[in-house]
Amino acid sequence: MDIIVRNINTMAMREIDEIAKEKKISPQEFLKGRLEKSLATEKRNMTRGKEKRKNNMNSRNFLHVTMEHNLQKKRNATQEMKQ
Repeated sequence: MDIIVRNINTMAMREIDEIAKEKKISPQEFLKGRLEKSLATEKRNMTRGKEKRKNNMNSRNFLHVTMEHNLQKKRNATQEMKQ
């Protein structure tokens, strides 16, 4: 697939050309590699974000269940004291 990018800053293009030349690859190869690496990083970050949200939800659920359990224990103790 081809992607056309327009209006790139002149200084940025010079740096891209310079880095590509140092790596002995074309600017297109350099940009392709950077784009693919950026995508992999983005996907990894999204996965971590989903895992973190899931863990946070599990923690909140555990906390809620624990609080409900403690509240029920207090209610039971109060009921026993009244009897």
